[in-house]
Amino acid sequence: WQSSRKHICGTASPVYAWARMGRCASACDLASEYLFYVYAPKYVTIYNKRLGILFRGMQLLACCWVIMSFSRDRPWLKEYPVRLYANHEWAEDGPNATVSRHDVQHCQDLGAYAYRPESGKVLEPIRCSRQLHGDRVKSTSSDLFISTLVWDTFTVKTHGANCTSSACWPAAPSSSAGNATCSCRQEDVFLSKNIEEDSVLFHHGYSATYSQDFFFSKEMVVETVTSKSPRVVTKVVNHNGDDCSVGGKSIWRHDDSQKGISGTVREWLACSGHNLDETIQQLASSDGKQAPRLRMVGGEVDVQFHYASVQDSIGFSSSNEVICTVKVEFVPKWNTWETLTYLEPLAAGREPRSYRLRRSYGLSFRSSAHGEVQLFSSSRLLTVIVNAIVIITFPANVIYWIILYGVGLLSAIYYKAAVEDLNVHHHVCGVGVRMLASMASFRSLTRQIDVPFNQLATMTQDELYRGMCSVLQKQMKSGTLDQAEVEQIVYCMMDTLDEDSSCNICIDEYIQAYCCTEIMDLREVSQLFDNNRRMCFMERLLHDTPRKIRHRKEEMLKKGPTVSLTVTEDSDGEAAKEVEDEVASVQADPKENGHGETIRKAKDSTSHAEMVEAIQRATREAVSEAVADVLEELPLRIERLELHALALSDVPDRLKALTDVPDRLEALRNVPDRLQRVELETEAARAHILA
Repeated sequence: WQSSRKHICGTASPVYAWARMGRCASACDLASEYLFYVYAPKYVTIYNKRLGILFRGMQLLACCWVIMSFSRDRPWLKEYPVRLYANHEWAEDGPNATVSRHDVQHCQDLGAYAYRPESGKVLEPIRCSRQLHGDRVKSTSSDLFISTLVWDTFTVKTHGANCTSSACWPAAPSSSAGNATCSCRQEDVFLSKNIEEDSVLFHHGYSATYSQDFFFSKEMVVETVTSKSPRVVTKVVNHNGDDCSVGGKSIWRHDDSQKGISGTVREWLACSGHNLDETIQQLASSDGKQAPRLRMVGGEVDVQFHYASVQDSIGFSSSNEVICTVKVEFVPKWNTWETLTYLEPLAAGREPRSYRLRRSYGLSFRSSAHGEVQLFSSSRLLTVIVNAIVIITFPANVIYWIILYGVGLLSAIYYKAAVEDLNVHHHVCGVGVRMLASMASFRSLTRQIDVPFNQLATMTQDELYRGMCSVLQKQMKSGTLDQAEVEQIVYCMMDTLDEDSSCNICIDEYIQAYCCTEIMDLREVSQLFDNNRRMCFMERLLHDTPRKIRHRKEEMLKKGPTVSLTVTEDSDGEAAKEVEDEVASVQADPKENGHGETIRKAKDSTSHAEMVEAIQRATREAVSEAVADVLEELPLRIERLELHALALSDVPDRLKALTDVPDRLEALRNVPDRLQRVELETEAARAHILA
């Protein structure tokens, strides 16, 4: 231990080793006192069954809410949104035997698909035909269009003799028939044959940018995953969330989706709850009598890809697998695609004379990405812990305010127990009284009741040990403590009481330990009333000294020190109370002795030292004269006291004779007290003479 102390203090000299170790130990103790400590709140335990039941019930509800909300939401996970990546959709022709059938409803019963509103254009298909793949399917970067109904308008412009046909009419007035121009228009409306048997295929994927946050490390990562990846499992559901079979299966794994997730138009529409031959009441005519078929109007097929990582019950990723849930939403509407095709070669400077305007109605397949990647986040976990603590401790705060303000008279009692009112100047009284009580207990423990304060002997460790043995006698008899353990307690007490390491406890150390739990100690009380202490600006601004104390302090500063409040000590160290009385009499009656004038001159002195010396000199002279006068009159006083005692010696006999006189007995009941006081005065006088 000594070598380590020397090493820490940086010296190996034997002369200064102990001094350096003492300074080093003091520095370590100072650091321990001001740095290495913790806070612990103080609580008041209130025994009230009803309040206790209410408090525990609120705590139970708070804990249940925390458990349920956290298990449902898993807030320690951070969500990162996903975007479409490498997404592609296309259409392929169905089997030839299926798409070439003519015995289907939309080819056999064309009249059922006619749409004749009261106002507007009449749509009445006249045939059922299957177009070429390029005419039937059109693809863009955002969607895939498949036509179900085609409305072609052929226009031919001519002039001269060709305008005599009944199918043509003049396009513009002309001056002669030979120069007349006209246009011929012909319409063709037909249904696309067996379009629901064509296949629609998807490749899908997502891209997500997230940060891997795990306590001490944080890294930005860009993740890209496609349906061809072994990690992705695609699951197709219907509009109710149930499994929906597409291409013969509802779950597509990595091996199944290499060529795309494939399903017929009928299967994709069935997953959305629709079919091409149903009637769309939302698009009915104004009179409500005519409602078109879905095959006539088309609509938008929104294929939604919802991505989610596979996680355990806590929220951590149990594997690298990603679940993609495909949900199909269908919105019926008049969905058209228009194209213009010229029927003759184009020549520069000549207006085309024949063309075809094709207005196609059909289905638009569009894909969208949804969902997020959920990863563990240490910052989210910290937030979860803080929120849980706040929620669980919230019932305690509610009960606290109920206790303090909500239960009437009980609240007044509980408030006094929970809240401590502090008034610094009122607290000085309690601190002073308890210090006096500590001085009395020290005198009693050391058997020095009548010893002057400055002559009080210190308390030894043996006296402290005997006192603790008396206090802990019950524990020692029961076997809980033995003498060695009591001795350890005493050593622990001495570590705190014996500040100067003298192995004894002086009165100052005892008082300080006695009042160590006070809000103010003796040093702070002294500084509070020190007139020479300089207060800082904020203390001068905010101190709240009562007006009475401020006025008394100002008056005392104006008058200066009062002699009657000065306590002096004689050569033997005894408090000269009689001297104070005599000095007071000197000041009260300056005519009988000339020391009053001396004291007044001392007060008028400009030098503080001269004033103190003059007051002490006048006090010594007054004490000498007062003692001489007392000694001269003492024999006469003793003689008078003896006569009084002799005269009162037969008082008990007289009391026995007067027992039948209640009134006189009541008047003479204080005679024994007077006799006792006379005897005490006689003994005091004799002791004074001897002194």
